[in-house]
Amino acid sequence: MEQNIIELATELAHREVLKEMHQRGTSVYRDEQEEVLKYTDEAQEIFDKHYDEYYSVANEFMNT
Repeated sequence: MEQNIIELATELAHREVLKEMHQRGTSVYRDEQEEVLKYTDEAQEIFDKHYDEYYSVANEFMNT
């Protein structure tokens, strides 16, 4: 069950990153030419904030 919560929180947070970065007109990834894509610092901050929120909500819901 924990894995499902992590996957859900990750997917929802990633969608928030894409939405917010698109609205700002800034790049989501550091260097899109690399094999492994990495968020910019700004995108990572957005992801972390939303991941924590979504994880908490999903975890609370699953444990009630």
